[in-house]
Parts: sequence; structure tokens; C-alpha cells
Amino acid sequence: MGFCEMVKEMEIEIQNDEQTKYDPFAPLDELNTNASMSSINTPSIQIAKNGKKRARNRYPFIDILNELVNKFGNMQTAASDNIRRLVDYFQFEADGAAKRMKVFKEFKKINGLINDQ
Repeated sequence: MGFCEMVKEMEIEIQNDEQTKYDPFAPLDELNTNASMSSINTPSIQIAKNGKKRARNRYPFIDILNELVNKFGNMQTAASDNIRRLVDYFQFEADGAAKRMKVFKEFKKINGLINDQ
């Protein structure tokens, strides 16, 4: 499993956790608060309100992180392709040098030729 998949999995877990934190009695608490016209908010109402806000809004940090990981993956893929091309080129040059040395050795075996020729 790649890093990007792990981040997406974490995002899904966070969203699932938010959905399970929903307080089914929050609407009743809000009705009680509105009926009494009390200016004091109870902690359960505040938690329910925060939970609703989180459920509506996406986490921009996770979106940015996903985007950066995808860009990094694309850059890494491009870099590995370039490195592979360089390796292929240097291997081709090394093979060519070995072939030239074999030909040079065969020329040295011919009588009457000197190294400069």
C-alpha cells in the first residue's frame, strides 16, 4: 500500500469517526435551549455544533497533502524514468567500449601493424 492510499484511508477513518460522534439528542438540546432563551450553552450543544461543522467542511490539510503526495509521486516517476535512460545510455557506452577493445586486440594480432595504425 502506497503513501497516497494510506492518507486516503486515514481521511476515510476521520470522516467515519465524525459520523459516529454525532449526538442524536443534540436537536432536542437545541430546542430546550431555544425554549428557555438561555444564553448559556451546554457542552453537549457545543460538541454537536462543532461536529456538524466538521461534517460539512472537508479537511483542507488532507486535500493539500494528497495533492502534494501525488505531485511528489509524479516527480519521482519522471526522475526514475530519466535515471533509467541514463543507465541505459551508460550501459550502451560500456558495451561499445568492450567491443572496441576486442576489435583492437584482434588488430594487434595482425602482423605488420603498429599500435598507431
